[in-house]
Amino acid sequence: MANRKGPGWFLPGFSYEGYYFTKNGIKAPILPKSEDVPTYRQFKYWYNNEHNSKEKYLKKEGERKYQLKAKPNVGEASRRAVGPGSIFEIDATIADVYLVSSLSRDRIIGRPVVYIVKDVFSRLVTGLYVGLEGPSWLSAMLVLENTSLNKKEYCKELNINIEEWEWPAHHMPTVIAADRGEMEGYNAESLIDLLGIMVYNMPPYRADLKGIVEQHFRTINTKIKKWAPGAVHKDYHERGGKDYRLDAKLTLKAFERIIVLSILEHNRKIISNYPLTSGMIEHKLIPTPIELWEWGIKHKHGYLQEIDSDLIRLALMPSKQASITREGVY
Repeated sequence: MANRKGPGWFLPGFSYEGYYFTKNGIKAPILPKSEDVPTYRQFKYWYNNEHNSKEKYLKKEGERKYQLKAKPNVGEASRRAVGPGSIFEIDATIADVYLVSSLSRDRIIGRPVVYIVKDVFSRLVTGLYVGLEGPSWLSAMLVLENTSLNKKEYCKELNINIEEWEWPAHHMPTVIAADRGEMEGYNAESLIDLLGIMVYNMPPYRADLKGIVEQHFRTINTKIKKWAPGAVHKDYHERGGKDYRLDAKLTLKAFERIIVLSILEHNRKIISNYPLTSGMIEHKLIPTPIELWEWGIKHKHGYLQEIDSDLIRLALMPSKQASITREGVY
């Protein structure tokens, strides 16, 4: 083959008939017949065969970004859960809003951590904890305890009056899907030993495997940013950007009350694109979290557990060895 370096790469005396010709002193290509040229679809097929897009992305961006942004989503999350309580997802996020102290309103106490437990089958929120501790076993303990509480009594503590049917979750699941970290290790083993709850820790950088609860966080933060004083916006870290901490007005309890009200609204909201089964369609089910929860309890048995609160606290509290001496317990 001729060396294609520069404009004068044509070999002298060689016939280029069928490839190039001279017209008005200008060399131009002779296009082959259409049947001799691959279609765009064929070209794309062979290009993708020779140039793997996944490998190219991994080499350029790395494994972490691929898992977070480029990995294809396979399957429907609800198919993993066969009924209410089959799988609860648990996760935490730092809310995009600054809070003030209830003792001194001019003192900023930081951004709260929101823990949520959510049923995969029905999308019902089953547990909530709002605090200032970072993601830890302590926070996980408190949200799991809240999962087992009667939500009517819990809402009453926040001066919110509801009926039992508006938030009917006070059960523990068969399986908890969680991140590696606070739900991994010795502390989580007591959930298995005492309560018979399996704990599945997701691989690192795979937030998509807990997409049900992750989507709820995005919804909460989006709604809060629209109106809440002290909400953090994109220009916060930019030079000359506004310091949103100075707008903070909400206390921790006030913020928790807002989250609870948003959950109550979510429980009655129709879930778009929910994969209804033939049985659900037959019963003319409206796909709201409450309706899905009640329908699942009626037609899918054996996944929810009602466990005494004291037993749950016993399973969640860390245990240590102690010595009993004449002077007391050491």
